[in-house]
Amino acid sequence: MKKNNIHIIKITMLVIVFVNIYNIPTSALSGEISFDNIAEQREIIIVDDEGDGDYISIQEAVDNASDGDIIHVYSGRYKETVIRWKKIELIGISHELGSGDHTGQPRIDGNNYYDNCINIWDIDACMIQGFEMYHGNYGISLDNASYTILSNNTFFICREGIRLDGLNANRSHNTIIENNSFLTSGIGISSEISSRNVIRNNEIINCNEGISLYGGSDNQILNNYFSLNGEPSIYFWESGIYLFGTTNTTINKNLFENNYQGICLFSASNTSVKNNNFRKNSGKNAFAVFTFSTVWEHNYWDRPRFLPKPVPVIVNFIHILYDIPIYWFQLDWHPALIPN
Repeated sequence: MKKNNIHIIKITMLVIVFVNIYNIPTSALSGEISFDNIAEQREIIIVDDEGDGDYISIQEAVDNASDGDIIHVYSGRYKETVIRWKKIELIGISHELGSGDHTGQPRIDGNNYYDNCINIWDIDACMIQGFEMYHGNYGISLDNASYTILSNNTFFICREGIRLDGLNANRSHNTIIENNSFLTSGIGISSEISSRNVIRNNEIINCNEGISLYGGSDNQILNNYFSLNGEPSIYFWESGIYLFGTTNTTINKNLFENNYQGICLFSASNTSVKNNNFRKNSGKNAFAVFTFSTVWEHNYWDRPRFLPKPVPVIVNFIHILYDIPIYWFQLDWHPALIPN
């Protein structure tokens, strides 16, 4: 009897350990973001602007949702600002539900730049995918919100597509921004002192600035497409990517094509720029200002190059005031012979 009791106790302890391990969020184990264990029972809430779902307003659905719920928003036009403060998934469905003839991603209208399309405030672990953000001040604004996934959205004619921000130490970090399109906007993606974000597989086209990061560390910009961004200007930030005061940024396997400038680094330390393609950019493919610790490696610079490729670095303040630059040069010691 005692042996059986001991076996029962051991099995019970193993079950408890297994359950505890199982309930650890995926992010704690692998560094990725997971929504699987937010709630035991997840409700799917339906939004349709013509009344065929549970609600006609996205905000009303958010207000009545619980942490862990999934909100499906069907194709239509939603003229509202959505404020998120719950751990929920917001998923756009690109076809109509029931009556009506809308097609394509559900559009959230920002009221001619006056409003943000979606605000995420003081909450972690959210997902937004499959929407069109139209005419917003910010398409999506993250304020003190981390561990968020923003994917498969379109940002069209917004002042800024995605903005990562916050106050003091409560910044927005660990965000995944992937497979989005940023079209004809002021800035595609911007952040201020935001770290450990992954920006990958996006297209950024015809924006004044593609990606602008101010401060922050350990961000990754991977496999994005930049085209027709920026215009001839004295401003450094008219570029596909502009980094100011950042640390340990990785820029890898991106294509910069027909922009005014590809990359500008301003006082950015320990930046890695590898395996990118620069094609037909009308200004500079890449340059730096007061930046001396960049690794340039195996980038394709318009044509095959058999010798190291010099990258200009502006090293004097006179240039800022009087446009009289003094240059130093860094080198891509092993430029690519064919596009990466």
